[in-house]
Amino acid sequence: MFAGFQLPDGEPIAFKVEPPVFDDLVGRKGVIPAPYMAKHSWVSVTDRTQVPVATLKKLLAESHRLVAEKLSKKARQALGF
Repeated sequence: MFAGFQLPDGEPIAFKVEPPVFDDLVGRKGVIPAPYMAKHSWVSVTDRTQVPVATLKKLLAESHRLVAEKLSKKARQALGF
């Protein structure tokens, strides 16, 4: 899992980031450490209006990459990575 969110739009969205990015993002308005997952460098965007859509897309793609690279070679191949 590389992200978690609820529907409808506007609800918080959580995802994994690199530790230096975590430190930078958590200091911004609308972004908090993700409950229960902050120790693993996950953030929660509680106000999506505070993070531009393009930035959010880039952060989600990076989250996907971070999680995928930790999978075993067999798992990555099975998922087409």
